[in-house]
Amino acid sequence: AWAEIEREAKGLGVEVRPFGSFAKGRALDHSDLDVMAMGTIDEALKTVVEDVAARAGRTNRVPVHLLFADHYAPDHLRRIL
Repeated sequence: AWAEIEREAKGLGVEVRPFGSFAKGRALDHSDLDVMAMGTIDEALKTVVEDVAARAGRTNRVPVHLLFADHYAPDHLRRIL
């Protein structure tokens, strides 16, 4: 799921970063995939990125938790990532 999300987001001009257990190499079979979309993204493009993440999650049978960096204060974002 991660490779698909990363590839499609890049094609849209959106930087994405994994975080959580997957990013730390501690994901288990039941783990979700936490993804942060970086930068300021307009609402229309957010919808497209959400669709990309949802489709990748369904295709790969993994729950995807997509967040947007512009919803967080910089210090909180640093703690998440």
